[in-house]
Amino acid sequence: KAILIRINSPGGSTGATQEIAEEMDKIRSSKKPIVISMGDMCASAGYWLASKGNYIFASPATMTGSIGVYIQHMNIAKMLAEWGIEVEFVKNGKFKTSGNAYESLSKDDRAYLQAMVDERADEFFAAVAEFRGVEESVVKGTDARVMRPSEALSLGLIDAAESPTTAVASFVAELGNAADEP
Repeated sequence: KAILIRINSPGGSTGATQEIAEEMDKIRSSKKPIVISMGDMCASAGYWLASKGNYIFASPATMTGSIGVYIQHMNIAKMLAEWGIEVEFVKNGKFKTSGNAYESLSKDDRAYLQAMVDERADEFFAAVAEFRGVEESVVKGTDARVMRPSEALSLGLIDAAESPTTAVASFVAELGNAADEP
C-alpha cells in the first residue's frame, strides 16, 4: 500500500540527491504513498529527500533541517610553503581552478562559487516548499539550522514526532480508512 523509507543521514551531494529525488517523483506519480521515517539525523540532502514523502515522521530525538547548500574551500598554501612546495596552474579559462586548495579565493572566484551555492539553495527551498505545502519564506527562514522535531513540526516540515512503530501504525490505519471511503 505504501513505501517506507528510513533516512538516517547528515546530508550528501546534490547530484546524488537529485537522482534519488527523481526516482521518488516516479513513485509519487504512480500514486503509491511514500512514508519517510527519520533516524537520528535527517538533514540537508537527507531532508531534501525526506520532503518528497507523503508522510514524514521523526523519532522524538531526531535532528532535522539544515536546509541549505555549501561549497567547502580549504586553503593549504601556507602549509605547503612551510614545506617548500609551491603549486602553479597552467590553465585555460578564468574559473578553471576556482576553489582549488592551493590558493585563496579571489573576489571573482568567491562571487562565482556563491552564485552556484545560491542557485542550488533556491532549488532546494522551492522543492521543500512545494512538497511540504509551506511558504518558501518559511523554508528560507530556518537559516539552514538543524532543529528538534517540535520545531520542524510547528513549521510544517514533518507530520509527526513519534516512535517508528506508532507512526507507521497510524499511517497504515489512515490508508485503510482512505480505502474505505467512496
